[in-house]
Amino acid sequence: MGQQAERRRWPSRLVGLCLAALLIVVIAGIAVYIVRLPVPAYDEVRSGYRPSYITLLDRDGMVLERVRNDYQERRDNWTPLGEISPALVRAVLLSEDRRFYSHAGVDVLALGGAVRDRLTRNTVRGSSTLTMQLAGMLDAGDGRNGRRTLAQKARQIMQAMALELHWSKSQILEAISTWCHGVVSCLV
Repeated sequence: MGQQAERRRWPSRLVGLCLAALLIVVIAGIAVYIVRLPVPAYDEVRSGYRPSYITLLDRDGMVLERVRNDYQERRDNWTPLGEISPALVRAVLLSEDRRFYSHAGVDVLALGGAVRDRLTRNTVRGSSTLTMQLAGMLDAGDGRNGRRTLAQKARQIMQAMALELHWSKSQILEAISTWCHGVVSCLV
């Protein structure tokens, strides 16, 4: 009787083993895809950044006036992270991405909570980390006006993970703070 029971369990074990192998192959494929995603270099992004204002200086370098020349988007001068108030950085991290220093671009707990809320039709909440928001800003084809489709969100997740492989946390914080002219207006 023991051999018969063992023979009956053999096909289900084989199916389970095949599914586990398939899952490992899929995860490995996604990991290779993420590693190979093109990510703009931090220095390239910083040097290519253009504020939407022109600053007029006198011959001694004193500011005479700032004139807005781009009315499509409001972007202030690039601000090094060291010049941003640590209290403001902490406040943004607490409100937007409290696990920023412990994830690799995607907060799995927040993402799971957002999926759960969506499925149970509770209040819809965001799950985008600061890195995901920056990845969306760097991707011209992201379509960040309004809600993202599931495919756009999956792309944003993979780009955020790739960004985390190439940029430091400080560089990510500095870039998102600068892009969002004063942090608060963009994130809150």
